[in-house]
Amino acid sequence: TATAAAAVVAAATATATATAAAAVSAVGAVTEAQGGASSFSSEEQRLVRELRRRVSDLVASSMEARWLLADGDFTLHRFLVSRGFDLDRAEAMFRDSVAWRSRTEIRKQLQAWRSGERGEGPHLANSSGAAALEVSLADDYFYATRFGEVAGTGQPLNVELLGHFDGAGVSRVPGMSALVVKAYLLHLEQTFQAVREASMRQDRYIRCHVVVDASGLTLSQLRDAVQLLQAVASTGQRYFPELVESISVVRASWVFSAVWTAVRWILSEGVQAKVQVLRPDFLAHLEASGIPRASLPRLLGGDADDAGLRIPQAVPSDLKVPASVESFLEASGVHHDGAAAASSAATTTVAPGRRGGAAAAGGVAG
Repeated sequence: TATAAAAVVAAATATATATAAAAVSAVGAVTEAQGGASSFSSEEQRLVRELRRRVSDLVASSMEARWLLADGDFTLHRFLVSRGFDLDRAEAMFRDSVAWRSRTEIRKQLQAWRSGERGEGPHLANSSGAAALEVSLADDYFYATRFGEVAGTGQPLNVELLGHFDGAGVSRVPGMSALVVKAYLLHLEQTFQAVREASMRQDRYIRCHVVVDASGLTLSQLRDAVQLLQAVASTGQRYFPELVESISVVRASWVFSAVWTAVRWILSEGVQAKVQVLRPDFLAHLEASGIPRASLPRLLGGDADDAGLRIPQAVPSDLKVPASVESFLEASGVHHDGAAAASSAATTTVAPGRRGGAAAAGGVAG
């Protein structure tokens, strides 16, 4: 997957939703996060085989297509879930995703920013030139972190310190909005790679959990965050299939609660179903939901070290942002003024027994 919540997007026509709903009904309940691809229902397995046959022409010509298919049936299944088990729409999403990934060289972009295990955020040691400057700025002012895995389940855990984000400062500095959008797209790619790797390693269907700290969030911060996230929402739902299991908003002030009803329209129904705004005793609720204190950073009351956690700082007015950011966004088809060039993807329909949707990390993908 304004949290991972504020970070999300989508909206589909009633016709598309009804069509997807019918398709899902025919498929039946989608496999939950237990069991590998072999435990998909017979109809799901048939649809995966057919989708693989339909996109087989891309294998010879596209490295990205080969990479997407390298985890067996899991990723193809994600595309099907993201498009309500409608084969035509799933195929279109797969082809669009391959084209977008090739055009943006998203994996190469991420590699330039990549760091070690905890946080997997930008790391200067692995970057040089303009990339090093982008990494430094993102480490200081971006708010989302890949924070290891959930103890016991091995599901990737993302933490977003939305209440710490200086959206007004980002808006004031030329190029910073673009940098934040790029950082979020690379964050989605990190999450996509993490759930794929976890699924292959454990031989079961894995999605990530997102915990969003909304403490201290003001109305103006929420507005700034929503404007920036709208810039990546369409892209996230268009190209990143079925990444998120749950989005938990903690320490939410009355501001978030009051505005949530008004802003939830930017999220698909599938993403909305994953969002839960928790009360002050959120640690007990998270633990009951399968996210123990041992997996959470101390900043959120957990036991894990905060090392690697991005805690965004106030943005000074004299920052300089490299022009390389704009060229990446141009290839991505995203404008950072709050509107995405690409049209919004259709709303994901949730199969019976599943809290699924096409949205990703932080909510912007699914």
